[in-house]
Amino acid sequence: MPETDIAGAPDLVALLASADSIADAAGDAQTGTEHVLFALLRHPARIPVDRLHALGMEPDILFARLAELAKRCTPAPPAARL
Repeated sequence: MPETDIAGAPDLVALLASADSIADAAGDAQTGTEHVLFALLRHPARIPVDRLHALGMEPDILFARLAELAKRCTPAPPAARL
């Protein structure tokens, strides 16, 4: 079965492909939940923006803050720790 036929969910396939590309761009060996979250935020039409607004959040600001947090929480490569 082609991967685009996963339970008839092309949006899910697109989301996971976007998460994979974010992980690749970050140099991460695996795609994690943080990459899926970033992929969701990359496509605000796919997330409940109205609920974020109701909580006083803006998707662009949330994405920037999460990216900042990810940089602070990502351990340095072994060679850089020496």
